[in-house]
Amino acid sequence: MASNVRLFLLLLTICTVAGVQTAEQRQAPAAAPDSCGLIDPRLVSNTTCNGSCRTAIHGALVDIYNNLKGFNWSWGNLEDHAELRTPAAAVWRPDSSECVSCTLQSGEVAPSYCCWEGAVCCGEHHNYIGELGEVTCQPYSVVLLQLRSGNVAGNLGSIMPQLQLLHAHGMAYLDLSRNSITGAIPEAIGSLNKLHVLMLGSNYISGTVPASFSRLNKLSLLDLEFNFLQGSLSPQQLCPAGNVLQAVYLRANNFTGSLNLTACRRLEVADIQENGFTGPLPIGRTNRQLAVLRARLNDFSGTIPIDVWELPQLMTFDVTNNSLSGSLPQNGSPSVFLTNLYLGSNNLSGQVPRGMSESSQLSKLDLSDNFMLTGTLPEMKWMQGLQQLSISNTLISGTIPEALSQLPYLESVDMHNTLMTCCGNWSDVQSRTPAQLLPAFLTFDADLKRSPSNEMLGHNPLLNAYMNTGQNMLCDSVRRDPGHQTVSTSLVLRPANLSRQAWSVDPEYFWFQRCACINGYTARYQNSAAAVWCNSSLHPPGSAAAQRCIEMRVLTCVKKPPLAKEEIAGVVSA
Repeated sequence: MASNVRLFLLLLTICTVAGVQTAEQRQAPAAAPDSCGLIDPRLVSNTTCNGSCRTAIHGALVDIYNNLKGFNWSWGNLEDHAELRTPAAAVWRPDSSECVSCTLQSGEVAPSYCCWEGAVCCGEHHNYIGELGEVTCQPYSVVLLQLRSGNVAGNLGSIMPQLQLLHAHGMAYLDLSRNSITGAIPEAIGSLNKLHVLMLGSNYISGTVPASFSRLNKLSLLDLEFNFLQGSLSPQQLCPAGNVLQAVYLRANNFTGSLNLTACRRLEVADIQENGFTGPLPIGRTNRQLAVLRARLNDFSGTIPIDVWELPQLMTFDVTNNSLSGSLPQNGSPSVFLTNLYLGSNNLSGQVPRGMSESSQLSKLDLSDNFMLTGTLPEMKWMQGLQQLSISNTLISGTIPEALSQLPYLESVDMHNTLMTCCGNWSDVQSRTPAQLLPAFLTFDADLKRSPSNEMLGHNPLLNAYMNTGQNMLCDSVRRDPGHQTVSTSLVLRPANLSRQAWSVDPEYFWFQRCACINGYTARYQNSAAAVWCNSSLHPPGSAAAQRCIEMRVLTCVKKPPLAKEEIAGVVSA
């Protein structure tokens, strides 16, 4: 009987202890070793990359290394310090175990691949803070894969399954730029729909951009520049619903067709230059965050809408070498932040907008090679930030504004092949001294002669009949007079060196009064090429305005005829 009681009490004690342990386990489950034998209390959380997760990531990185010829990879500055580049084998250990650990800069112990060059793992606080903000991720997962300038070769299709696996575990940044990636972008790229950054620029990627790009609506930065991509891009591919795109780089590909970025409302930088895009400019009033548009060397046409002209954050607007036409918006003013304005080599007409003179931050202004751009330069004294001004090959007329002498940062002015002139007629020229042919802050430099023939003539076919203009002569160049100080530079940060200011002024401006024919040639005056251009382009023949154009004269140098026999005899006898 006593033995039965003792047995009952023993069983009761065991059950009680077991019950207590079960309750404690329910309250705080014990951490169990993972497949690498590591005991980490965070492994009980579903948001942590556990042993099997690390095994998969390690395997994916090893596959990427093998498929993209990792034995040839190297790291360092590819352009400037090739001798310092480190072989990738020294930093990637594809033969190591996923259970090998390394110590991060933060002091945290992590799987070995977290220390491999270009593989950045998520932090211990379940986040990664990059240039474009914070990303929620799993500790020990690869959040950023950056193999930039690593001599990486292969094609994207061979590593898409591995990229998909890394992406499933939290990869948000992928940078394979400046390598030798070839082939097409696979359609499966659209499955990486949580990417924040995709950089594939400066490779040898060809083909078209797949339609699945429309699924990448989390992208903040897209870089496809300097490849061999072709075809057109739909608004859905670059600006899908809900997109957060801030910067897009498409430079130097073979894209064609129209482009529409108006649905990218957060866009700040659009570099689309050196392609074959057509149609109207791809931006509009909805791009109110846009700071930089580089669209040169395309075939955009139509006008520049005032909505674009007045985008409030615009700093750089470059549409050089397109087919834009019409007049520049005369009403309103450009953005107060506008720094670089490049409108050269288009078909723009009309006058230079007066509102442009209110752009105090404007540093570079290029209006050149717009053969129907007319009028005079606006008041420029408020353009205190101006460094470079180019109005060559236009129909801009008038005199050189004195206000240019008051711009402390001005470095260069190119006004060759315009209708600008010092004087209204030949009598006015003859009544002036040579110094009075230029504004007071400029002077002639007799020590630096130049031949104007290659500079004076633009690309207007009306000038073809006057190709001898400016040949066989030398003219004094024009430079800034350092002694003529019209603005105090004591309060100016790094003012321009006045003695190095570069001025390109046609001798037509001063009616060739500081020019002389070279030996063997004699001077002859005739109607200037610019006068014929002015007469043919702007005014009806025979009108008073056309007559003023014709009054403009140019010096030509013709070869002297050979001396007659009697003249030669007279010279010898003398």
